[in-house]
Amino acid sequence: MAVLDVLLVHRYRLPSEAIVGTLRSDDRIARADAATNRARAIEQLRASSVDVVLVDASLGRSEVRETIREIKELFPA
Repeated sequence: MAVLDVLLVHRYRLPSEAIVGTLRSDDRIARADAATNRARAIEQLRASSVDVVLVDASLGRSEVRETIREIKELFPA
């Protein structure tokens, strides 16, 4: 029973692919995708609905804060 659509925001491609692969193998995850930066994440969020956004600390402290702030502002639900 798939219930969640997940977007991972992570700077590095290889770890992103591994994490997304693990998420996709979970029956509770309907869809899992990755974005390598804030702009790409916003673009993907505009294109399709997502239930959970995971933002990795690899982006750097200020970029993580700004990414979360912008996502909350643009997609309050």
